[in-house]
Amino acid sequence: MSSKKRFELRNNPFNSLFVKCTLMMMVCVVSVVAAITVNEAHNKKTLTAEALSARAVKVTGLLSKQLGGAVKFGNEPAIADAVTEVIDNARPDSTGAYLLAANGNVLYTSLEPTEDPQPIADLAAEAMQNGAVATSENGLVAAFPIFFGDANEIVGSVVTSWDKTYIMANLGQAQARSLMIGGAVMGGG
Repeated sequence: MSSKKRFELRNNPFNSLFVKCTLMMMVCVVSVVAAITVNEAHNKKTLTAEALSARAVKVTGLLSKQLGGAVKFGNEPAIADAVTEVIDNARPDSTGAYLLAANGNVLYTSLEPTEDPQPIADLAAEAMQNGAVATSENGLVAAFPIFFGDANEIVGSVVTSWDKTYIMANLGQAQARSLMIGGAVMGGG
């Protein structure tokens, strides 16, 4: 081997054990961080969706307790005031509400025009029939029976509809910020 080739091999930084080990260590660290980040992002999305579903059930349950007398006596202005206040305070996650009296009359609706009212009406009827909470498969629609009086007579049901788009967008923005910060730290500044 010529002395020129030996000189080039000796001066090649990738021929150094230190450089090879450092590069391997960087690949390992990046791989571990990437795996953790992907797993955490998935877990956060799952937990956020579950928390929104739990919030839907809780808010709907509280609303049902507030509406007993107004539904029993058909006080639609009081119903509209109470439901509108709750839904407006829960926006942008809450998209609307539907209130069905025990006789089948719709006392209030503020559903989005794009929402199909039939599954919501079916959920309202199910909550009245079973006397218990009913939720959609994705947990974003919750229905509660409305009770009134000492005998806990079922006088109707209330359904609220929720959308996870806004909260997931916020979660995505937070994730992007975290990745940018991590990239800046890995990049050295």
